[in-house]
Amino acid sequence: MVATLKNKATIAKSLRFFIMFNSIVWEFVFNYFSQNRLQRTKGASTATPRSRRTGPAKAGNLTIHNFCRTLLITATLFFVGGCGDFLGFFIAPLIPPKTIQAEHEMNEQNILIWVDDACLGKNNHLLRRELTRQLSEHLIDKKAVDKVVDYPQIARFRQENPDFVDMTIQQLGQHFHVDQVLYVYLDKFQFHHEAGKGFYRPKLTGSAKVIDSTTGKRLWPIEQSFRSFSLEGELAQGQGTAFEDKQVKQLCETATEQIGPFFYKHTVPR
Repeated sequence: MVATLKNKATIAKSLRFFIMFNSIVWEFVFNYFSQNRLQRTKGASTATPRSRRTGPAKAGNLTIHNFCRTLLITATLFFVGGCGDFLGFFIAPLIPPKTIQAEHEMNEQNILIWVDDACLGKNNHLLRRELTRQLSEHLIDKKAVDKVVDYPQIARFRQENPDFVDMTIQQLGQHFHVDQVLYVYLDKFQFHHEAGKGFYRPKLTGSAKVIDSTTGKRLWPIEQSFRSFSLEGELAQGQGTAFEDKQVKQLCETATEQIGPFFYKHTVPR
């Protein structure tokens, strides 16, 4: 229901812009043909040089009148449509995007993405797997890293070594023979019930940092111990395992879009 309302709002806004733009265009077209027809009529019906000389002057006055009328219509549509929407529709596409430099570069590095969900109190295999997989694919696709340890290898290690919880991040990196470890700590994950019966919104909070496998030194972020993140999924209606799995995957996609850009140069709208 919420998604339908959003779609209707988007369609209404697009229709409003379409009507506004077409109104301006057709006003200019109408003015142009009206002016030319008036000039031809004046030229055919007047015989004296004086009349022919005054014809263009009247046409000029008509042109000014039409221009003012068009300007008034444009201004009216501007304020009725909303200043922000008008500028966003016509002006924003002309503004070049802003370039953001990577906060930490890991290109030509072999890395391990370790998602720690121990604080959540239960085994969230899907959440751990999806976040690891999506982050890995995203960073490789953006050429932000050279290689990433695949999740099946990580899952097998966790199963065969239950004492991994006592290992440091540096020791984990050395075990997998990587240069750096992107450590993602999940602090809280829940399906928050809201809006009505059967409506849920997934929420996830946590932090991330990068550790050098050789020295154990924190490479990112420099100015603080870790970089926190907090995100929410879309409000949706449903129940059951299939519904929750879909919401988890979408939430991991949102988390990837928030964490990934820290490690490569990218652009954002101004």
